[in-house]
Amino acid sequence: LIFRINQKKMKTIEGDLTVLDELATEAQMNEDALSAVITINLKNPYEKSKTFPVEYYLPPEISPAHVIDSSVFEVQYDRTRGQVFLKQDIEFAANESKKFEIRVKDVWHMNMKEVDAVQAESNRIVDLLDDTEFEETSTYLGNQITELIQTIKNTEQLSLGLKERIGVYRENMDRLAQAQENLERIRSLMLQFELARAGAEGEPREDTKNKVIAFAGKAKGEESGKGIADGIGVLSKKRGEEAEPARQRGGGIKGIRGLKGLVLVSKSMFKGWKPEIVTTWVLVLGIVGFISILTILFYIFWIVQSGKTKKKEPLVK
Repeated sequence: LIFRINQKKMKTIEGDLTVLDELATEAQMNEDALSAVITINLKNPYEKSKTFPVEYYLPPEISPAHVIDSSVFEVQYDRTRGQVFLKQDIEFAANESKKFEIRVKDVWHMNMKEVDAVQAESNRIVDLLDDTEFEETSTYLGNQITELIQTIKNTEQLSLGLKERIGVYRENMDRLAQAQENLERIRSLMLQFELARAGAEGEPREDTKNKVIAFAGKAKGEESGKGIADGIGVLSKKRGEEAEPARQRGGGIKGIRGLKGLVLVSKSMFKGWKPEIVTTWVLVLGIVGFISILTILFYIFWIVQSGKTKKKEPLVK
């Protein structure tokens, strides 16, 4: 509180003179791990000795575990801001300046494995969508992803000071997020393509081990416009009825296979379970009759209890 009051007074009296002057130096390598040094410059603008309660917030990418050496400061965490800060009461002589070096883990480097994975997945799906109605859109999105990934790789190779590198890192994180968003759109196109060619029937065969009817083969969908698909699927079969094929398992990403599996299970569970009309009426009349019997028993019980109550009432002469 005293520090804030004095700071306001100094702003009024001495204009642009400040108590804190925060600077960051370039990243440095040590023998154990890649680290960076953040330099904090503090100055007492008064003509007499003072003790200032200092709070210095580290960049939001830093967690408490990333602080290697906090110098004289205590490492604390602000839950409201979700940010690590350093705190300590520092004593200054008149007009004294002090410099503190804080060593932290250098986290401002992109995870290139994640970046390469986005590029590889994009290339794979775009290749699968060649010669389809989604080729033009997927190629456009794939080119955007390639440009974003290439920009990330180029900027990662630059030799920059820590402040500049932190800024580039945040820009690259935005680029990676955009590339991942485009990848999701490409996956959506792949999903549409898979669903369009799903559901084709092949030649049925019985699997005695798993006790299901399966099929394998190549289904032609030129007339229906659903494309051509190869794969293996499962047929649900009930005695006396024809087996109905489930949707084929085509190629593609795992999410698509999971969705098709859900469709397969739903079709297998509910096919052929429609009750006959006679059975339906028997169930309905049975329920109505049961409720009617309960109602009659209730009224009989109520009448009996009412009679007993009247007999116990005293006669008033």
